[in-house]
Amino acid sequence: EISLQFINNGRVQVEQETLRLPKSVIHRGQLEISRSAVVQVAGDFSALAESSVSGLGQLSVTAGVSSISSLHFDINHMVIDGGYVTLIAPHGFSGQLVKQIELFSGSL
Repeated sequence: EISLQFINNGRVQVEQETLRLPKSVIHRGQLEISRSAVVQVAGDFSALAESSVSGLGQLSVTAGVSSISSLHFDINHMVIDGGYVTLIAPHGFSGQLVKQIELFSGSL
C-alpha cells in the first residue's frame, strides 16, 4: 500500500499480489499489471493522455474519481466497485482494449 499521493512519470510493473493506492494518483508513465496482480485504486486516479495502462491482470476502482485518457489502454480485467470512472480515448478507440469490465456500484 502506498499511503501518499503517487505520481508516476516512469514505469511501474506490478507482478503479483495487490498494489493498493488509497490516495490520489497522477499517472503519466507506464503501468503494467501482470496476470496474477491487482492494482486497486481507492482515491482519485488521473491517467493522462501520454500514459499507458496494460497487462493481463486486474485494475480495480473502489472509490474516488478516475479519469483514464491513456494513449494505450489495454487491460484484461477492470472492476468498478465504487467511485466514478470516465474512460476517454484521446485519439478514438483504435487500439484501446478492455476485455472485461465488471460494474458493481459506482458510475462508468
